Amino acid sequence: MAEPMIPNQRADYSAIVDRPPLKLPGNARIIFWTIVNYEVWDIGKPMARQLLPAPTGAVLMPD
Repeated sequence: MAEPMIPNQRADYSAIVDRPPLKLPGNARIIFWTIVNYEVWDIGKPMARQLLPAPTGAVLMPD
């Protein structure tokens, strides 16, 4: 597993208004970025929402 970077190893801050415009190949106007969220948990243990209260305070019951 990769080690996390310490703050002085990270890229310098760059305000969005100071950056040059992003030029896409073929003058494209949209980017499609796929992100896979992979989670592993023991189905025999309580779900996280049962361990932490819901933001509304209401108990959520599965279907």
